[in-house]
Amino acid sequence: MKQSCTSTFRRSAAVGAAVAIVAASSAFGIGATAAVAAPAETSATTEATPQPSTTPDSDAPGTAADPSAPTAQPAPAPDSDSAPAPAPAPAPAEPTDPTPTPHPSPAATPTDAATTPAPDGAASAAAASVPVTWSEASSPEDRIVLQVTAGEPFSHTFVANGGDGPLEYLFNPHTTPDGLHWDEKTGVLSGTLDAPDWIDVDVAATDQRQSATQWVRVEVQPGAASHIGAQVYSTADGHYPAWSVAGGPDGGIAPVGGGGLIDAVPVEPGGSLWLSAVVTDRLGNPLNGPEMPEESTLTSSDPADVLTWDAETNTWKVTFGDAGSRRLTMNSEGLSLTIPVAVADRPLAFTGSGATQTFRTTAGESFSETFTATGSTKPVRYVLQYADDEYVDPEHSDARIPDHLTIDRETGVLSGTPTVAGEYRFRVVATDGSEIARQEVQFTVAPGVTKNILTFISTGEDGKGTVWGFGPKKQLIRIDGLGEAATHTPVDTIPVDQGDALFVKTTPVDAWGNTSVPLEPQDGDPHPVVTSSVTTDRIDFLQQSWSNRVTFTHASLHRITVTFDGVSDAFDVAVSPAASGAGAGGSLAYTGADETGPLAWALGLLAAGGGLLVHRLRRRRS
Repeated sequence: MKQSCTSTFRRSAAVGAAVAIVAASSAFGIGATAAVAAPAETSATTEATPQPSTTPDSDAPGTAADPSAPTAQPAPAPDSDSAPAPAPAPAPAEPTDPTPTPHPSPAATPTDAATTPAPDGAASAAAASVPVTWSEASSPEDRIVLQVTAGEPFSHTFVANGGDGPLEYLFNPHTTPDGLHWDEKTGVLSGTLDAPDWIDVDVAATDQRQSATQWVRVEVQPGAASHIGAQVYSTADGHYPAWSVAGGPDGGIAPVGGGGLIDAVPVEPGGSLWLSAVVTDRLGNPLNGPEMPEESTLTSSDPADVLTWDAETNTWKVTFGDAGSRRLTMNSEGLSLTIPVAVADRPLAFTGSGATQTFRTTAGESFSETFTATGSTKPVRYVLQYADDEYVDPEHSDARIPDHLTIDRETGVLSGTPTVAGEYRFRVVATDGSEIARQEVQFTVAPGVTKNILTFISTGEDGKGTVWGFGPKKQLIRIDGLGEAATHTPVDTIPVDQGDALFVKTTPVDAWGNTSVPLEPQDGDPHPVVTSSVTTDRIDFLQQSWSNRVTFTHASLHRITVTFDGVSDAFDVAVSPAASGAGAGGSLAYTGADETGPLAWALGLLAAGGGLLVHRLRRRRS
């Protein structure tokens, strides 16, 4: 169908009509009212509701306004040259009370009243007050001692003298053990204290105007002897082995340090034991030492045994003769205890508990431990033995025991400064020529702190491809070959093509070359950090191989730094463009852009534009 006019003409007519409508509306003032109305409202609001003064003592007239009057009046503009208009007459005020409202005055407080000078009679009465005193003198350095018995209730009433009225007693105990009570009205200190001790108490008697203090010390003494036991030692200084002997139906002989009850205290013929009585009250409080009123007595069922009393230490020494069983009887405070003793040759054995002794040290730190075997009257010698029963040659020991660790054959002291980290199992063997005792040992040498890092760089993960490392004085070297046949070539940089990657593997070690990180690191454990002088390099940590992958996206010289635990290595990487020369195809050397991409986009746009042009020409012809 033929149209009366073209589409171009129709679009032009529509735009012209819109312009004409806007111009006409502006000419007739449509919208002017809205443009002016807003300022008018603003002006009215500015002049509305003048606020009268609300200050009670204001001098302005007319402060009492009619509440029915409008709150907003148009105010005429002030004229500075005109005389002030007369103020309207004020409205009649409500009648007021001439008497001012009374207010409490600070001057009427009892405190101020008390400052009023008293008559002469009152002053003389105050001077005649009776002072508060105590019948028995005391001081913080010389306290009155109250002795009480542990576990038994006690009560003491404090009574002071004088005062102008009833006295109260303020108690200030320096410590407050359970069971201690006091009454400030009656002055009674009471309670039941279970443990021997002493408690200082300051007691102040007061009539609310004056006071006096009495200084007291409550001493809690053990109760009457109720149970007897004994401590038995194999040496005069009380070292192990030692035994604790308890009397009564639940008693027995228990090795100190554990191990279960035994039937008799062991000792060799000609050996000695040292014994001391342990007497306690019914609460278990001991009576040993100065509290014990008399020394204990001891007898043996074998008259050949020699018994000696040491008054300074309150101990008995018993030296036994021939082998055999005997019974020692100890008496103290009316209580008796029987101690079985077995005098016999004992087998050679190591002291201490546990079939295996466990030790741990750090590489580079000195270690020392003494092993002791008892049970022989002959000299005992000590040697080390591997876990496979082979004895260690001190001159040619191997890696089955920690390096630099030796044992003194005479004293059994195992000592040294191991430097090789690892887990070791071996034995300490004691022998007197006829008997042998063995002690299993589990020994751990932990690595020291990180002192160096061993860094290797490769073109493939897990050290595959070309490998570089660091030689003496941190010289970068290329490593060709494996093992002893490998060659080391010093280099200044590592060459790599743009877009390729290098793998950086780092092993932290201590001063002795021990790996200072777990052999199987877990997620979240600290790992080496790699940084580059070129920020566009992509760096990824690979947990499985515990290495960092560095991908180089920019062709230039890159400085790579590896850091772990405050120790670092650094090396240079020379990144070359993947291809050189324009129009050679491939990637652009420095941008990584594909030059064929923009050309394809341009050709596509041209083709689309040509198709659109042909379509419009066909429509116009139709």
